[in-house]
Amino acid sequence: MSSVVRVGLIDSGIAPEWMPRVDAALAFELTRNPADPSADLAVQHGPLAPDTLGHGSAVSRRIANFAPSVRWHVAQVLNASGRTSALQIAAALDWLAQQEVTLVCMSLGVRADRPSLARACAHAVSQGMALCASVPAHGAPVFPAAYEGMVRVTGDARCAPEQWSWLGTGQAEFGAAACTNSGQPAGASLANAALCGILAARMTHHPHFSVAQNLQYLRERAPIQGRQTTPSANFRNFS
Repeated sequence: MSSVVRVGLIDSGIAPEWMPRVDAALAFELTRNPADPSADLAVQHGPLAPDTLGHGSAVSRRIANFAPSVRWHVAQVLNASGRTSALQIAAALDWLAQQEVTLVCMSLGVRADRPSLARACAHAVSQGMALCASVPAHGAPVFPAAYEGMVRVTGDARCAPEQWSWLGTGQAEFGAAACTNSGQPAGASLANAALCGILAARMTHHPHFSVAQNLQYLRERAPIQGRQTTPSANFRNFS
């Protein structure tokens, strides 16, 4: 028995070959009222644009390597320069919660802890959504990974391309291979994508299990257990 899993991708876009499996897509852009420059920034919606940055394309390919049957809901928040904001990520999460996706991949992070982002994450978690976010193996916290209820993922050099690890530290819960589908070194973004793909595949083939039960399976059955002692791949911060 299998089921179609709906994955929310908050990134710079999606690989063009996966567009036929996209059920919904929006771009989230910061805007300011030109008539009132002092007004607070807001987020406006627009059509999905081609992924000129290429980050979301790489992330989606890594997920699809494990779970090619997923349906996609794409929230474009990273611009061509690789910049975004907590406000855009929060708006994207709120939209994905309305779409009732099961799993959200956030292979990005910002340094600022913002109430809007904290609220959006808490709401999504309360809806039973699995929120996977990339995090550096060491250093200061990044958001949204640092919030309660996040599935925090970093690169683990001990993992083969198809493996994951259970780290169980305050910094990161899971580790995965930080490489592209072709095996080229990358970063925590693609490690997070790999874990998302592994989880999506598990959800696809075991739809009778809850998100929490599938995550518990990954904790208990991780091929590698315990924290790593060597440095992992770099984390890319998009703030």
